[in-house]
Amino acid sequence: MSRNGPLRGALKKARKSYRFSNPRYVSELVDAVAATSKTKDRDVAAAVAVCSGLHARHATFGGGVVAALAESVVGGTDAADDVAGGDREKRRRAALKLLLELFFAGVYDDEALLNRLLRYCVGVGPKGKRRRPVDAPLLAAFLKGGGEDLLGKRRRSFAAVVAAAGLDAAPARAAACSRECSSALAALADDGFAFLCASLVEDHVALRALEHRCTKDALTHGSLTEEKERALEEGRRARERLLKHVTECADCLDADVPALPEVEAEKEAEEGSLSLFGGFALNSDAGPFEDEAARAFYAASESIELVFHAS
Repeated sequence: MSRNGPLRGALKKARKSYRFSNPRYVSELVDAVAATSKTKDRDVAAAVAVCSGLHARHATFGGGVVAALAESVVGGTDAADDVAGGDREKRRRAALKLLLELFFAGVYDDEALLNRLLRYCVGVGPKGKRRRPVDAPLLAAFLKGGGEDLLGKRRRSFAAVVAAAGLDAAPARAAACSRECSSALAALADDGFAFLCASLVEDHVALRALEHRCTKDALTHGSLTEEKERALEEGRRARERLLKHVTECADCLDADVPALPEVEAEKEAEEGSLSLFGGFALNSDAGPFEDEAARAFYAASESIELVFHAS
């Protein structure tokens, strides 16, 4: 926590605001908390403690920090802040995790915001129409942070550990939101997970086809071009990342990861391919000869041993 620059500054200003009850630090604190990219549990817990204290002292802090964090998740591309793509995605996951914990801590109680956040994760608009592909890392972060408390889904890995230890499973925790909200969130999560499963199978089949083509090219030309090697490696990394996120979501939803089909190598086209000579169709009545006339000719001929005497 102390190594996080923005939050370290936030803590210093928080102590000062407690001491002097000075509200002029609120906007700076909101900006500092919203800019965090720390996702570790201890960092999030410390940030929640700071935010809860500031929310209790300053009436404008809670709404301000929630709005700023929500904008970090569902807002624009942060081009004005010159945030790199990877850092932007990490900031979104950190903001989402902090938003969930602030809801559980009672800093805000807007269930519509939870619905909005999950709809953004699964790429679905307010009317249920798909606007974009599912954001797999963001959906996994939402389910890991709020799957049990919001959706009522206990992680399969946790249940397996409890069963392996011979312990009785603890009763499920009461949902932290209304039944209507929990049902809506569960439906969105299931829809997003189904989309990810279909994408995983599709990407797996496409990757296997690419691998077969690359193998054929390597055999034909001796090696692959740098462009093809790069495309193959990027495809493999993308498939592994997606498989990781699907596995995490499946664990949180107590669901199964789809089986990846075996893809056969493409069959060689008959045109332009080499083939063995199959011979002429033989007359079964003529035995090993082409026809009856050929059989009679060779049968009437003298033995080769009589024609060519051994020297």
